[in-house]
Amino acid sequence: MSKPYRICILGGGIIGLTTCCYFLKTYSSSSITVTLISDEFSPNITSAVAAGYWHSPNGEHLTRLALHSYDIFLSESYSIKAQYAGVMSMASYVLHGSNGKYPTPDYVPNDTPLFSSYVKHFHHLSNEELQMFDTLKPVSGYSFTTVVVETKKYLNCIMLYLKQKSNVKFIQKHVNNLDELSSVDNFNLIVNCTGLGARELVIDDAVNLYAGRGQVVRICAPYIKSVYLFDGGLGYIIPQTDHVILGGSNEKNNESKIENPTETIEILRKSTKIFPSLVDHEIKEVSVGFRPIRKINGMTTVRVEFDREKREVIHNYGHGADGITLSWGCARQVIELAQTLIPSSNSVQPEKKRLVEHDKLWQIVE
Repeated sequence: MSKPYRICILGGGIIGLTTCCYFLKTYSSSSITVTLISDEFSPNITSAVAAGYWHSPNGEHLTRLALHSYDIFLSESYSIKAQYAGVMSMASYVLHGSNGKYPTPDYVPNDTPLFSSYVKHFHHLSNEELQMFDTLKPVSGYSFTTVVVETKKYLNCIMLYLKQKSNVKFIQKHVNNLDELSSVDNFNLIVNCTGLGARELVIDDAVNLYAGRGQVVRICAPYIKSVYLFDGGLGYIIPQTDHVILGGSNEKNNESKIENPTETIEILRKSTKIFPSLVDHEIKEVSVGFRPIRKINGMTTVRVEFDREKREVIHNYGHGADGITLSWGCARQVIELAQTLIPSSNSVQPEKKRLVEHDKLWQIVE
């Protein structure tokens, strides 16, 4: 019997964990071993701070990846185990403009996104529906059924599942460069899911990879049952299982984990503009996280590809604010690349059958 292929996944966030799950779904337990290496694991990682709201980014390719994640999260939200993993489907309202006008004269809202014909219950908001938000006075908007993933619960459930697998190993340590993994551990394949950590591991002068600092406020407001996105996407209200997240911000190259009180005040101001009733709620927590934003020539670009020099390395990073949204889709793309190196009798399903046989929450809660 041939030795199993040795796979290393760098990064313990949502990108690394979903990638690991997809390897286990695609290859038999006797054909691979997977080692997950990360500086930190949940809850001490960026993914655990994220609000986990699904909303597809622009572009056909990213939309296709995002919709694959949508399929999986939506099927999980119907599972009897969804409450343990914090996966919820709910209405989402995306609002453009305020006070009866757009932010600037040349502002063009994306009122018919590429995913509109695929997601459930998509429709443009009528004037009567827009009047529901009379304190904000938006100009246009749309609604659809989205999925919210409470990331701390979700990551914990996936880790519970993975730790039950005899061919999966967790190592908490810092990796200085990819060469030390290839030379010491003899991995057949390394998947780089390190997010901002890729700055130390990958040399590419044409790429700008930086931290987009995000701050959110958590309050108790159980009457909030839907997602609201406004203020050009920087304002949002997102229910979780036992609290509501108010956001947000996106500050370039600021990696301070300390709360900015001025930012907290601004988040509350934006949120109470759409829901004045939120003004009296006690703050449970203020959280800070960092989006791994990757840009080439000013364009935000996710990297899922083989390394240019090391054929045994696949990169999967630079997801910015869309880590949850793109997670399962990018994991599947990694597998498609890996299958050119590691043969599998368990092929990924064709695109026309996007809804994979996703065991209910990967049987992560017994």
